[in-house]
Amino acid sequence: MTTSTVPLRGFAVPVAMPAEGPEGRNGPSGAALFGLGGFLAAAVLIPLLIGLVVDAAAHTSPVGLFVGLALGIAAACAGLWAQLRRYM
Repeated sequence: MTTSTVPLRGFAVPVAMPAEGPEGRNGPSGAALFGLGGFLAAAVLIPLLIGLVVDAAAHTSPVGLFVGLALGIAAACAGLWAQLRRYM
C-alpha cells in the first residue's frame, strides 16, 4: 500500500492506495482471469479423470476418484496462490 493525499475542502487528506501490480495495473486483466479459470478447471478435472481411469483399471472405486479430486484441488489452490500473489 502506498499513501497519497487528496485535497478536500482545503485540507490534504491522506488516502491509502493499493500498490500497482504488474504492467501498471491494480489487478489481473480479463484475459488473465480467463486463463486462470481454464487452469483451475484443468487442474481439477485432469487428476479427477485420471483417478477414474485408475479406479476402472484397478477396481478400487471410489479411492482413485477421491485421491484425484484431492490432488486436483491442491494443484488448483497452489496455482491460484502463485498467480494472485503478484497482485498482493
